[in-house]
Amino acid sequence: MPDHVHAIIRLQKSGIHLSKVVGTLRASITLRLRQSMKNFAWQRGYHEQIINSKRECLASVDYVLANPARAGLVSPDQQYPYSGIVDRWR
Repeated sequence: MPDHVHAIIRLQKSGIHLSKVVGTLRASITLRLRQSMKNFAWQRGYHEQIINSKRECLASVDYVLANPARAGLVSPDQQYPYSGIVDRWR
């Protein structure tokens, strides 16, 4: 999406906090984007939703992947060039 990011993140080790993962991810993206967009800045905070079942996970993945078509960025039969699944887990 041109103005926001959706990500489904699975924390595999206890003791790792989502806020730390999001902070690290944001810092990495910021370094790359500021090479071409000098004034790039993130909105404060983020919205998290805890996924408790495989069914909820699959529904969330479907929602995220269909979001560009709902926003009118691509037709429903096209894949948005900046979306996809980086790593599937079982």
